[in-house]
Formats: sequence, C-alpha cells, structure tokens
Amino acid sequence: MEVCGSPSTAAASRGTSVAVYAIGTAGRGGATPVRLALASTALTALIYAVALSDQKLLQQYHFWSVGALGGRGRTPLAAVAPFILAGLLLALALARPLDALALGDDSARALGAKVAPTRILGAVSVTLLCGGATAAAARCTSSASPSRMPRERTTSTTRVATRRT
Repeated sequence: MEVCGSPSTAAASRGTSVAVYAIGTAGRGGATPVRLALASTALTALIYAVALSDQKLLQQYHFWSVGALGGRGRTPLAAVAPFILAGLLLALALARPLDALALGDDSARALGAKVAPTRILGAVSVTLLCGGATAAAARCTSSASPSRMPRERTTSTTRVATRRT
C-alpha cells in the first residue's frame, strides 16, 4: 500500500520547495512573490513535460493531482495535523516580523526584525501548511493504479451548442 507521506514523496516535495526557492532567489532582486510564483510555474511546466513523455506517469499525475477530503475519514487528517499545527504556530509567531518586512527590508531592520531568518522561517511555514494540506487532499492509496483510473472520454465529433435569440 502506498502511503501519502512516503519518504520518496516527502523528499520530492522538499526538493521541489528548495528548487523553487533557489530559482526564485537567484540574481540581484532576491525572493519576491512574483519571482517565486514564476519559478514555481516554470518548475511545474518542467515536471509536466517530463510526465508527458510517459503515458502511465501522466495518468498517475492527473489522478494524484485531483485530490479531495471527502470520504477520507480522520486518518489522513490526523497524520498531517502535526505539520499543519507546526506551520500554523510558526506563521502566528512570525506575524509581527512579517508585518515589519511588508514595509521593506530597511524598515524591518529599523524595527528590529531579522530579515533573512524571517524569510526562511516564513518559507518553512508555508511549506508545512501547503504540504500538509496537499498530503491530506491527495489520493495516495493502493487503488491508484492506472487500470483503476478514470479514463477520458473522447468523441470523434464536437458539437457546438448555439442559442438562437
């Protein structure tokens, strides 16, 4: 049985987070929300391109990416609760330094905030919260084999519905 929190999945998640942060902080501008979003989009496109090369992998990716909390019971939520709680507590502890950082690096330093540790701990908090939510919603069970995955329905003709006014 495949487990949502398997070591390989956790390692891939950590590696992806580090790669996005490394790409987003490269260069003179440092990490900005726009650069991090662009880095994440570029890395997602790369992963998707690799997945497109293998049909089975693409089906597994599509099946995994459509997650849900319904019908999961409390077991997956209980498994990720410590990570979500840790991320939430860290985010709450960083509220004041993040507010100071929103004013700019120089103003944050003047207000006594430590800029680099605040940024790093903020990224850790977001990773814990997003990773926990993703792990809780992901469909990671032994039934996620390609033979049991829903197949796309295609038709030979496409009908366009028009409405007469």
